[in-house]
Amino acid sequence: MLLRIVETDATPAEALEAFTWGTADDQIGTELERGPRDAVARVYEILKREELDPDIDALARCDGRCSEGASTGIPPF
Repeated sequence: MLLRIVETDATPAEALEAFTWGTADDQIGTELERGPRDAVARVYEILKREELDPDIDALARCDGRCSEGASTGIPPF
């Protein structure tokens, strides 16, 4: 996920703004009178995608060859 965020060329401030969009209440768009734009929007989409499916990176590394319970290189919690 971090690599995808770095690839957006977002500044640290833009990444923080994207995180704020993802964690703020529903009023942020109303208060700012706009939605996330440009690099902020790209980082926001990456964060939302990760939130919806946190195991997507593990599945990508698996490349369809992993069986359930196989190692994906992710340490257990």
